[in-house]
Amino acid sequence: MSGKIFFLLIINLLGCYGVITAQIDESCQIQINRNHTVDFNDYAQLSLDAFQTKFDYYLEWEVPTTDRILVHLFIPDSVEMGWVKEVKKVLQAHYDLLMINYASDNHSHQVLVRLPPLSKSPPDITRLRQRNILKVLINAKQEIYVNGQLTTLTQLSASVRRFLYSDPENEHLPVLRMNTLPEIGQVPCAVYSIIVLYHDYGTLNESYRSVYLQIREVYHQIWDSYAQQYFNKPYRDLSKERQEIIRQILPYVLSEVG
Repeated sequence: MSGKIFFLLIINLLGCYGVITAQIDESCQIQINRNHTVDFNDYAQLSLDAFQTKFDYYLEWEVPTTDRILVHLFIPDSVEMGWVKEVKKVLQAHYDLLMINYASDNHSHQVLVRLPPLSKSPPDITRLRQRNILKVLINAKQEIYVNGQLTTLTQLSASVRRFLYSDPENEHLPVLRMNTLPEIGQVPCAVYSIIVLYHDYGTLNESYRSVYLQIREVYHQIWDSYAQQYFNKPYRDLSKERQEIIRQILPYVLSEVG
């Protein structure tokens, strides 16, 4: 693709959630198929090894001077998340070059994200205080569990909201820290709260996406609530500086673990 494309990039990794101008020099198309193959640009039904070879060649020889590449990643609802994770590992090897635009059946997230770098082991949360962690699992039966308890999508929303707002008087909810913020002064902040999202190999993308978006929506609702409380405006109408103040009250921290 010739020419340069500019996007507003929304990053939602490890608590960083903001809007910046991103320059895209190149884009490509990837589809993860249910039969454990990958379509990449003009290549169809590639095995994982073949896809990795084609993708690495594409990065090295076809776009060697590109600063950033936009990957249009299509994941059908019926694809298993375990297979998605295997394909994502190929992309994560080049995490510093890529920005991902997710889409699925009849749905586009309309959000660009940067993948985290490859990690040899999942994050160790055993050292953290358990009251500061909300564990959400979608299993291969497409059932949702919150801290080991079977729940519904509606109940999940209520659990996430209760967890993120917290309550200093409840020893089972996250610890809040009093911080002094610009324009607001002292306010309790949920700086220790972490949501960990797990899936099984057989968890379908449709189920995973529904839970992921539900959690993200609760964050936005709470940001809106704080924005109205402190600045009398919706979160989206605040300046970038004031949005950052709101995110200091409630940082976006969602760890995705396969």
